[in-house]
Amino acid sequence: MDEYYVIEKAMENGYKVAIGEETFESMLEDEDIFICSYHPMLSIKRKVRCLNNMIEYFECEEEYEKCSELLKIKCLMVL
Repeated sequence: MDEYYVIEKAMENGYKVAIGEETFESMLEDEDIFICSYHPMLSIKRKVRCLNNMIEYFECEEEYEKCSELLKIKCLMVL
């Protein structure tokens, strides 16, 4: 697998789990190889770190709507 593809897939899957579009468990069942940058059972501190990484990634990809959604989730966590 290409390194960029792995990162892209992990970020896309992490985004879907973070916003609630998919569940971690359903994605595990549906894919042969599952890579994800976010897990709902992490501590708040680690979730925020994952969200920051995803925001940085999507910002570089110029996917600002995804950045906005992730930022909203992050803000709700730290309040």
